This record gives sequence, structure tokens and C-alpha cells, in this order.
Amino acid sequence: MQRCTSPFCGANMHELLAPVGNSEMLEAAIDGGADAVYLAGPNYGARAAKANFSLTELKAAIERAHLMGLSVYLTVNTLIHESERAACAAYLDEVVALSVDAIIAQDLFVIDYLSRHYPTLPLHGSTQMSIYNLNGLKNAAKLGLKRVVLARELTLDQLAPLFQDDLPEIEVFAHGAMCYAYSGACLLSSFNGGRSGNRGQCAQSCRLNYKMAETAGHLLSMRDLSTIDGLGQLTKYPISTFKIEGRLRSADYVYHTVLAYRKALDGVSRDQLAPYIDKMKLAFNRSYSSGYLWSAKKRLNSDQAGNLGEPIGTVVGSAGKYHQKIKLTRRMQVGDAVKFGEGEQLKGTEIFNIYKGRSKVAVGQAGDIININYRKAIVPGSKVYRTRSAALSEIRQAPAAKKQLPISINFSVSSDYLIKLTVSCLTSGQTIVQTGQAEVAINKPIEHATIEKQLAKLGDTPYQLKNCDIVLATSCFISLKTINQLRRCALEALSAARIKRPARPKQMVRPSAQVTTPVNPRIICKITSQAQYDVLKHYDVALYGDKIAQPNWQAAQHSWRPFSDYQNLTIERQMVAGIAQIDPLKQNVLDEHSQVYNVAAYDRLRRLGVVDITLSPEIKRDEALILAKQRPFRIFAYGKLPLMYAATCPKKEAGQNCFNCSKTFSVNSDQLTAMVVYCHDQILTYYSAKPIVNSWAWRGGQLLPLLLSFTDEDAATTARVITALLNSESL
Repeated sequence: MQRCTSPFCGANMHELLAPVGNSEMLEAAIDGGADAVYLAGPNYGARAAKANFSLTELKAAIERAHLMGLSVYLTVNTLIHESERAACAAYLDEVVALSVDAIIAQDLFVIDYLSRHYPTLPLHGSTQMSIYNLNGLKNAAKLGLKRVVLARELTLDQLAPLFQDDLPEIEVFAHGAMCYAYSGACLLSSFNGGRSGNRGQCAQSCRLNYKMAETAGHLLSMRDLSTIDGLGQLTKYPISTFKIEGRLRSADYVYHTVLAYRKALDGVSRDQLAPYIDKMKLAFNRSYSSGYLWSAKKRLNSDQAGNLGEPIGTVVGSAGKYHQKIKLTRRMQVGDAVKFGEGEQLKGTEIFNIYKGRSKVAVGQAGDIININYRKAIVPGSKVYRTRSAALSEIRQAPAAKKQLPISINFSVSSDYLIKLTVSCLTSGQTIVQTGQAEVAINKPIEHATIEKQLAKLGDTPYQLKNCDIVLATSCFISLKTINQLRRCALEALSAARIKRPARPKQMVRPSAQVTTPVNPRIICKITSQAQYDVLKHYDVALYGDKIAQPNWQAAQHSWRPFSDYQNLTIERQMVAGIAQIDPLKQNVLDEHSQVYNVAAYDRLRRLGVVDITLSPEIKRDEALILAKQRPFRIFAYGKLPLMYAATCPKKEAGQNCFNCSKTFSVNSDQLTAMVVYCHDQILTYYSAKPIVNSWAWRGGQLLPLLLSFTDEDAATTARVITALLNSESL
């Protein structure tokens, strides 16, 4: 049975993994009871703008986590441009030297580089790799991945068959924000503003307002995931790690969420768990769903995309130019943050002062009418919501909340006056021995109580003295300075031992041999209709389509839809959408869902059995032309680009019955380009409403391998597109 193999994993063998975006959040994760944390250094993390550590800060964070018994997983989970490879390799060398316990990666260059140069370093496949099935896990094992963060969209029935001893460990998301789209397969932000989610720059476009027929709102905004109510059931599966999302959230969120899940994993009763869950929800609440694991019927919150907050009162009027009068329904205190109104709740403030009558108070109680400083006009009757609780911060920062490491101390003096101080950590079993010399007691010999008092002075160390045994074989004198020095040296040595990790020297290996250049057709066309097939079968192009649905397309090869129920068909050549569909015994053609940015990724896929590789459509013209000179990359030349794949339907959540649905609809936004949506087997594909036309790929004498994707084009449009391409004309 698979279990977490981290040396710091809890006794229940399910690791609890917490998000960390700064040192305060790290302390919150430690105190809350996390077994491990994931964080990012200054480069190549999936949160490019925020929540990253400098190398100096990263070193300190790793040492602090190791001291407190936590593993540290570094995210290097973006795609790497060819021009960045040398710098990225140097960065990887630097961070490995800092003793990270594992690296979470997406790009095959990163995975290949680390697996060859640091073969003992555990590698975790990011959820951005879009692995969702047994075939994907088998390929992950071939890539050298020790663990895979599976797609959030899996149900328990789909998850159950994936636990096998010869496959990577499985990590699942247990709590936090859910992307609307399958991770790694979302280009919405990239093609609407140039902020690629694959580069850590996601603009959260799915949280915006959208229109769909007569419906409007945050139609694609997911509720947060919470599995705490079903955690007992999940622990029956050999899941290695339960992951909490939220590197961009607060230290209060991390502490109270981790603490609630820690208590749940440790098996406290439902009644005992309830107050911890309440505090967790107060720290951040976008409204919750159990997600896909239990096939929750409501996963969207179309009313609001942000933190709902806790209702604590109502604005009853203005109290002068700079004050608002509020009637409280719950306690408010200085240090809280509040927002006003419904829906977006855009107006907000931190509470610096509370006035009750003519007095300034620190706390307002339920039923009080109080005034706060706020200069903007607020409509009387507006609801007041608390979005940050000072009380939660006080709980987190209280001395009683701080994690301490229990130790025992044995202090002895032999008959020949040799001092032996033994310090043992009761959680890890690590033991440190320090020795010294006592003196003959000329006057008053030292007493047991004096020795114990000095040994118990642990100061600002993370240690808590649980046992102290003192044995003196003879009366003697020991200076307090000697006892203090022995204690200090022992604790410093214990801390150093807890922090230290075995060095991972870089292995100098020969470059992997290049596989032979494949012979592939210049033009490949993906088709979806009989009309397209009838037009294109007369041209010198390779056709790919759904041969399961259309077995009469004799001139076509089979093309798999992303995230479909992949099967091992008796075919020689197939078009695949990613790692999860590659079969090393077949000739695999990787389509426009490629996550390939660089030559190293191309070469690794070739060794995995892919014979034809489309460059990521995120790669721009100049870079694509440079890459095409180094490897025979296929260029996405024409088609409506699939911007998202999703397993949650806004129409269904609005009440649409699947049986009488047209399976296609449009989604519009004032801020983004329109999208056309097609549903197939309850997987929604969001296409750009207008086709992407990269005519530079076939004009000017270019003879690049090209991929054309036809979706709803009729026969005339299909003929016009292929004719323009073959004649090197623009569209």
C-alpha cells in the first residue's frame, strides 16, 4: 500500500502539506501542525508576482522548517523558455544545495535535468502536468517522478484504481481555491492579456463577470474546496499527502486551516473539531464545496468571487464627515478588517478606532451602536462583513499556540568528576552528548535543584523540557557558567543535527543521446465533422478525428480529446493531448495542448515515444522560428484555440437538464473575448470564438510542419482555409 515516505510524516502516514508565502506563514504552518510546506524561491514558481522567497530567505526558511521537523518542497512549476534553460539550470543547482526535500515541477526540462544530475532528489509532478489517469502515472514513473499531484477533477471512483505500489505516490488537494479549468490546460489568461498561468502569471480571468444567455454574474467562479467533513473516508485510501492551497492568503488562514485538518487527521471527535472548523471558515470563506471527489452538485458561486466574510452588523447612518455608525450583531474589535455592501463588497477598511458614545473603546459587543473612522459615503442599511479577524490573529500569536519540541536531559557527574550532559529529542530520537569537568567542592557543593534550574533555562529556543534526570556520584562544585555553556552547546548541536541534510552532489552525466528525426507529414488537420472530412480527404494532409465516434473515416487517424476516458486501442498512430495519453508502444502525435516550450522537453518526449510534437501555442512567432531550426516542431497554424477544459457546467448549476441541452453555448465578458463552449461526456471545452490564424507559419516560403484544427467550420470555410495555406496566401 502506498504511503507518504517523508521522514517527518505524521503517525497516521498521511502527510499534511501547507502553503507558505512568507516567514509569518511558515511559522503559522509549523504551529498549526503541518508535516510539510511548499514554497517558491525567486524564480520559476507558479505565483510569479507574489509569495516568493529570496535565496537568502529561502535558506533561512528551509533551516527553520527542518529544525521544527517539517519537510520543504520547492515549487519550480512553470514552463521554461529555451532562452532561460541555462539560467534555470544554475538556479536548480543553487536551490538543491539549500537542502530542499523535493522539487515540484511541470516542465520536462526541469524534470529531466534534476533526474539526471540529482538522482536522489525526490521529484513531484505538479498538478499543472494534467495527470488524471493510470496511463499518466505510468508515464510519470518513467520520467522519474516520485509523487504526482493529481488533477482536482477526479472523483473517488476515478481515484481508487490509481494506487499501485510501482507507481508514484498520490497527492490530492484537500482544501483551498479551485481553478475552474483543469490545471495546466488553461490558456484563458494567456490569450486575454498575455498573462500565462503556465508562467505563474494567471490573472484569475475565471473570477470575472460573464454573461450566458439571460444569466450574468461570476458564472465560472468556483467555491473553495473543503474535504474536512469527509477526511475520515479519504484516510482509508493510501493517499500520501493532503494538500492545502493558499500561498497568497494570510498567516491566519494557514494556521487555522492547518490546525483544523491536523485535528481531523488525528481523529478528534466531531464535536471537538467543530470550533476549529468555525475558525477556519472565519479566516477565509468563498463558500465551500466538497469539489469533485464526492461529485458535489454546487461547485460555483456566481454571486461573488472573493472572500464572503462574516456578517457582523449593519450601517445605520453617517456619524459626521469622517465616521460611519454601525449596529453590531457580532463582536468587533480594533484590528479587524471589514467590507460594506452586498455582492462585490468593494468598499472596505481596517478598524483602527471604535467609538461608543463619546468614548474610544477597543471592542464593540453585539447589540452596540458604534462609530468607526471611514470617509467614504455608505448607503444606510448596507451590511457589514468582517474579512479579517484580529481575534484569530491573537489566537495564532499566543504563546500557547507555539510549537515546541519536547526534550529530555540527563545530567551526571561520575566519581572522578566527569560531567556528562545528554539531550534527547523525544520526537525524532536524536541525541547529543556534551562533557565537562566538575571540581572538588571546597565549600558548599552544588545542589540538584540548582542544576535543574539552570538546565531548564531554554530561553527562545524551540525546545520544551519534559524530563530532567540528575545523578551525582559525588559531591562537587560546578559553576553556573559551566552548566549554562554545556546546555547551550548541547542545544545548538541538537538544532544543527535537526537542520542538517545529506549533501546531494551534482552528478556529471553525458547528455542524453538524441533520437532520430522522425518523418512526419507537413500538414495535419484535426476534424470534427463529416463535411470537413469530405473536403480534406482529397488533399495531401494527414487527418485526425474521433475514430470511435466516426469509424467510417478511413483516411483519418484517431485523436483523443483531453481528459477523456483514455483507452488502449489497437491502433498504431494516435494524436494525444499530453502525458496522460502517451502510449510508448504507439506512434504518438502531440497536439496543440502541448506544454512544450523548449528543446529539452521535445527531446524527453521523443524518448517517451512521441514522434510528432506541436509547440505550445503560447510561444510567439520569433521564438517559434528559432526553435523550429533546432527541432522539427509542429506549429499551431489555424483554429479556434481551446482556452479551457472544465468539468463544471454553469448551465447545469443554473438548472439546465443535461438530457435536453444543446451541448453548446456562448460565454461573453465585457473584459475578455467571447468563447464558444462544447460539452462532450460532461467535459466542457471553451474555444476562442474566432480562430487563431498564424499565417506567418506558411507564408514567405516557410515549409514548417503545421497543425490545423477545425471545429465548427463548414465545407466552404474548410476549403478556403486549406487552399489559402497551400497557396501561401493570407486568410
